[in-house]
Amino acid sequence: MALKDSVCEQLVKYGLKSFDPAEFDISPDSYLPIYGNFDLSFDMSASDLIRLIWAYLLGLLEVARTFPNNHTGFVFFDEPQQQNVKDLSFSALLQRAYLAKKFNQQVVVSISKLPLDFITIIPETERHLIDINDKWMLIPE
Repeated sequence: MALKDSVCEQLVKYGLKSFDPAEFDISPDSYLPIYGNFDLSFDMSASDLIRLIWAYLLGLLEVARTFPNNHTGFVFFDEPQQQNVKDLSFSALLQRAYLAKKFNQQVVVSISKLPLDFITIIPETERHLIDINDKWMLIPE
């Protein structure tokens, strides 16, 4: 399944530790992530739950590139580092989100702290960064 493959690939890149990403699945009934008998919202660390949410939302966006569906082609992340996710994971998220531009999709990220390697992730000529009271809105150009 394309959604499962996308989410799994992202979970590996984001550094998920609570379980082996290769062992999770997508429910054929609800299309939500599942892992054995675990309720993923309660049985994993907060930072890994954030990673799973990132992967799932971008996975749905990526599936919309290949399979006809009702996705708007737009994803908004509000403070995706809220659980102090490592900069390495956040950088991987930004790199993955940036690919949406190639498919005429848009990912907007609202953050209060720019990652150290931000400049190398998305070239200045291809992004619009808005400062709103020390909160940053990142919009690909």
